[in-house]
Amino acid sequence: MSPKKISKFISTSIKSLNQKRRKPEIIAVLCVHNEQLNIDTCLYHLEPYVEKIVILDDGSTDDTIKIAKQHKKVIKVISSTTRTKWDERKNRETVLKEAFNVSKKQNAWALCIDADERFEEKFLQNIKKITKKYSGKNLAINIHFRELWDTPYQYRVDGIWNTKRKDLLLPLSKKMTFCYPQEHHFPWHYSELNNREVLLDYNLYHLKMIKKSDRKKRAILYNQLDPHKRMQPIGYDYLTDTTNMQLIKIPQSKKYNYKTIPKYYLSD
Repeated sequence: MSPKKISKFISTSIKSLNQKRRKPEIIAVLCVHNEQLNIDTCLYHLEPYVEKIVILDDGSTDDTIKIAKQHKKVIKVISSTTRTKWDERKNRETVLKEAFNVSKKQNAWALCIDADERFEEKFLQNIKKITKKYSGKNLAINIHFRELWDTPYQYRVDGIWNTKRKDLLLPLSKKMTFCYPQEHHFPWHYSELNNREVLLDYNLYHLKMIKKSDRKKRAILYNQLDPHKRMQPIGYDYLTDTTNMQLIKIPQSKKYNYKTIPKYYLSD
């Protein structure tokens, strides 16, 4: 190995070691639109585990942002008052870059979540250990995405339902580009992390599939957004199909904070 390569190797190793030694800063990021039902309890379940929260509001007409601003760790709200089209890619790019801007810019991580999602408690409890372990490795962290069904205490596991994953914890970087051609159903992580992902055995739970009426609304929405199934070849009718359905109760070891379930999901 040439002296130049040795010097570069040593420099890279020292940089990586220093990143691991620094205490990770976790910044939760959310893109929201009319989420007054879910936003308060979502932020409540995040706050003990993150340093800051950045929110992009895509033209909400309800009390979503009024509620969000009552939380002390919400340090930045990016508001769009001229919503003409849901631009998921642009929204995610904007909120992640703003998270980098408000970070200490060294060993900062984005924790990506939607207002209607809840993390397994153990994941949140271990998040500092996880980010410390993977600091300097330039990886996106994926966990299992569980669709709650009929009650907040069970989820569906047959077929496609047991294969869902979500990338949601990623290092923030000065260079983050988003080169995805599709408008929806693309990852949270930026293009520099493509094919650089690791799956950890934790769960993320989705509240908006609990009620049958919400499942129908979701199927209708995505069928309207993508009528030719260009963004998802399987289509969206499966969201209401109960053929060969299998449900399992959430194990005690995989529970989330049930106090953060809005009352709406506890009623028929």
